[in-house]
Amino acid sequence: MERVNNIPVGRTMIINFQDEEECEKYISCYKELIPTFTNLGALEIAFVKASSSSILIFAVIDSQENADKIISTSSQWRKKQNFKVADTIVFDGEIIEIVNNNLKNID
Repeated sequence: MERVNNIPVGRTMIINFQDEEECEKYISCYKELIPTFTNLGALEIAFVKASSSSILIFAVIDSQENADKIISTSSQWRKKQNFKVADTIVFDGEIIEIVNNNLKNID
């Protein structure tokens, strides 16, 4: 299926770190990336601690082009931070529908 560039994209990324310490290191500094994500068209982002050593990130991004820029930028950032990542899994696709009850920051 060929994608139209201006259709919003949903992207789910699972990052499995080598250990819990690396996961906690990521959690302590990922917020510095958020302005970059929003400047590159991220409309919604959810960060989920999926396990003691895994993070799940779900984002709604305004276009496939910006989704690709975000994945490239965040991968470079992770390498620069020298996180010990066991593996990364990415799923993405065109948004069919969004249901939102305006759930915001859960701190």
